[in-house]
Amino acid sequence: LSLLIIDAHAEITGTTDTSQAILHAAAQGGVLPFLLALLGGAFVTPLGEELLFRGVIANALNRYGALAGVGLSAIIFGVAHGIRHAAPP
Repeated sequence: LSLLIIDAHAEITGTTDTSQAILHAAAQGGVLPFLLALLGGAFVTPLGEELLFRGVIANALNRYGALAGVGLSAIIFGVAHGIRHAAPP
């Protein structure tokens, strides 16, 4: 989910800033932008990921068995989080 937000930000603004650069810019903008960025990064994004990967994807794959549901959702989770690091800038 955070990758989608970062990619959307990059598409809208035309920048290729990393999430660290976005947090740094928010910190320079004052307390409120920093707290909103921190809230999004620390609470909203992980909650959304849990709901998506454990709630939606794992439950959809559970029809193939619990092991398949957990295993395949873990693989999808890993691929979703590894693509950004494996892809060239």
